[in-house]
Amino acid sequence: MCMIEQNTKDRSIKSVESIETVVDCDFHVRESVEAMKKYINDPYKKLLSNPGRGVYPWPGFVTPNTVGNIDREGMPIPDSKEGVSEAMELLHVDHPILTPRLNLYLSCVQHDDLAAAMANAYNSWLLDEILDEVSGAKGAIVVGPQKPAKAAEEI
Repeated sequence: MCMIEQNTKDRSIKSVESIETVVDCDFHVRESVEAMKKYINDPYKKLLSNPGRGVYPWPGFVTPNTVGNIDREGMPIPDSKEGVSEAMELLHVDHPILTPRLNLYLSCVQHDDLAAAMANAYNSWLLDEILDEVSGAKGAIVVGPQKPAKAAEEI
C-alpha cells in the first residue's frame, strides 16, 4: 500500500461527532416577505403588501428547489434564532454560514430599486433576528446586482 492510501485510511471520518469543528457554508434560512416588511420602507413596503403581485419570479420558474425534488421531511428550513439553533444541534454544525432561500432569486427581481431594498432588508433581518442571537453563526451578505453602487454601499 502506498503512503498516500495509508494516510487517507488513518484520517477517515467515522461520524460527524469525530470532527472537531463543523462549518456548513450553505446553511439556508427561510426569510419570509412578511418578515422583510419590518425592515423595508415605502414605497417598497406597499409593493410587498399587494397580495396579487409577487416580488420573486415564481410563475413558470422551475429549479430543483421550487419543484420539490429535495427531500426535506423532518428538516424544515429554519426561520428564527430558535430554528437555527435547533438545526445546528441536529446537524452537529458549530459554525453555519447562513444563506437565504427567497433572496437567492434576488437577481431575477425586475424592479431594480426594490431588489436593492430587499437586499438591505434581508441583511438587517439576518443581523437583528439571528446573527446577533446565535453563537457561532455567520451570514453571507446579499446584494441586489441590479444596482452596483447600492450593492457596494450595502457591503
